[in-house]
Amino acid sequence: MSSMRGAVLPRSSPWAPRLDVASGDRLVIMVISASLVLVPLIRPHLAAFVTPADVVMGAAVVMSVLWLGARMHLVRFPLAVPVALMAGAGALAGMVSAFPKLALIAVAQDLILYGWFLAIVNVCRTAELLEAAIRAWVWSSVVWAGLLVAAVIGGWSGIAGQTVEGGRAELTFDSPNQAGLYFALSLMLMLAARFPRRPRARLFAGAVLGTALVLTSSNAALAGVLIALLVVVVVQVRRGSSGAVGAVVATGVVITLMSASVFAFVHFDVTGAAQRSEISVINNTLGRADRSREGRIGIVDQLRDLYLVGGVVGLGAATTKMTLAAAGDPDPKSAHNDLLASFVERGLIGGVGIILLILSLILIAASIVRPLRRSFSTIVPRPSFLVGGLVVILFASLTHEVLHFRFVWALLALIAALHLWGGANGTEQERGWGSRSGEAAE
Repeated sequence: MSSMRGAVLPRSSPWAPRLDVASGDRLVIMVISASLVLVPLIRPHLAAFVTPADVVMGAAVVMSVLWLGARMHLVRFPLAVPVALMAGAGALAGMVSAFPKLALIAVAQDLILYGWFLAIVNVCRTAELLEAAIRAWVWSSVVWAGLLVAAVIGGWSGIAGQTVEGGRAELTFDSPNQAGLYFALSLMLMLAARFPRRPRARLFAGAVLGTALVLTSSNAALAGVLIALLVVVVVQVRRGSSGAVGAVVATGVVITLMSASVFAFVHFDVTGAAQRSEISVINNTLGRADRSREGRIGIVDQLRDLYLVGGVVGLGAATTKMTLAAAGDPDPKSAHNDLLASFVERGLIGGVGIILLILSLILIAASIVRPLRRSFSTIVPRPSFLVGGLVVILFASLTHEVLHFRFVWALLALIAALHLWGGANGTEQERGWGSRSGEAAE
């Protein structure tokens, strides 16, 4: 940019993309990157449901507001309508809920996550800033995965977080399923950006992330990755020379493979064999399949009954478990499904909100697989893997409530930034009032 004459940070290491120091780019992206690096640090919990990761996230939001104001950048608000509907419906339901404090805290957490999402989206408006954020996530996720793998091998169950039944690892996350989804999305992001650049280093990083994913024994994350990779194949074929015809053929092949896998799974009693296995990873994944499925079917029946109680307003955000406990349920559980939870806890308006959120993400996914600007396509040469990341999130949301996971909103933010600033018609330095000349689109 012709107006940027400050000192530039040399690209002497993979952690240091070219950034303008005088404009404050380096400082703001360092804080954003720190929030991405520390996002797994959920435990130990601090006061009032605050985690160590939240403290850095808050600093990232404040720094981003100051930077955007000083640079007079035009602020964009992607996904604002569905988030507003969900948060507003949650607040309305919370005011009439039997557990208003719990419901309103959940809504406040929603707004904090969206604020962090906006900070990442609006800061990562250039290829260099987006690159810095992606590198920070990918490299740090490999370190976190390496720590988990080393802890399991070394028998350090406290560090590995192997406190649940079967010794499933969760590291510093709240659950093994949350940890599994983090490593699954990190793997998708690594494949999309092709970091590290060297093939051997990338293979090693992928192996570490994959091993950590397996050690969490999260069926939702593991199955989500497999389905996502199949979707990536279809998208890649669609983007290639074979076009729509090839995509149809690829889709048919994918459906055939999935159908054959389900048939073999049932016909050969894979679950029963896994339950008898002495290998803990197999027992904790395939061996849990029947129990997990029965549990999810049971909670769906309960949610149907609860919706009739809550009606069009809803029971209040994050109150399903407390409502079941108050009704005398011997084993109360949360909704374990984002779509159903929105209808039950936030009512009809909240349900409409999450449907709009899903549709918006589908449109964004369709936009990022189209040709990107050259600077952004260099940073993310395979955006179809980001579509795969969205598939992982969608699949996991069928059996878990993933919209309160911090890293889910982080990935959505990176995808939204690529959509807003990296598209063929996008502008890297979009400004509001006081725009200086010389910062035209690339």
